[in-house]
Amino acid sequence: MKVAIVGAGLIGHTIAHMLRETGDYEVVAMDRDQHALDKLAGALAQGKIAASEGMVLLTSRVSVEMVQKTAAIGAPVMVAISAPTALAVRTAETAGITLIAIARSDGYEAFTHGERISAAIATEVADVA
Repeated sequence: MKVAIVGAGLIGHTIAHMLRETGDYEVVAMDRDQHALDKLAGALAQGKIAASEGMVLLTSRVSVEMVQKTAAIGAPVMVAISAPTALAVRTAETAGITLIAIARSDGYEAFTHGERISAAIATEVADVA
């Protein structure tokens, strides 16, 4: 599975390192700033990497702008360790993005399209969190 970690400060780089070590994930860790998803979009385009087979992992709060940028790159899933804003949830719903937030090792909350989460994906989310 491909995972893009956006807002990759200390927490993001730690998660990226752990996921890379498993050998099951292709991880792209981006800088922690307001342009992180823009940089990710550029890296995906340069590498001709389709985001449609991966997910975006945010170490920051999920804002409407983050959801819009995730939709623009074509990633079907967003996972965040923090809570989304109400507008971000509505935007993810409309964009068809599965939004999983408040992701922790002991669980998560599916805010949109929770019916898409199979047992295998739930395990992936728990592993990432």
